[in-house]
Amino acid sequence: MPEDLKLPARQSGCCLSECLHEIRSSRVLLHRKSQHGRTCPQNNYGRIFKTNACPDAYSYAYDDATSTFTCSSASGKASGYIISFCG
Repeated sequence: MPEDLKLPARQSGCCLSECLHEIRSSRVLLHRKSQHGRTCPQNNYGRIFKTNACPDAYSYAYDDATSTFTCSSASGKASGYIISFCG
């Protein structure tokens, strides 16, 4: 994992997304939602992960138009989904 994506040791195993890294590294405080690829375009990190480590991984919200699924609630508020990963 690239050093600049790693979070502090107390959050071991976690990393920043490309979008959060770009916002944090530019030192600009922005409150944006990534509702489409233009809001937070992919940089080289996603390409590196897909090319070198996990070619079938979904590394970026808009890296594969055939498997992207987005939804929003009728009120426009957070949908309240819980995503669980298991191995």
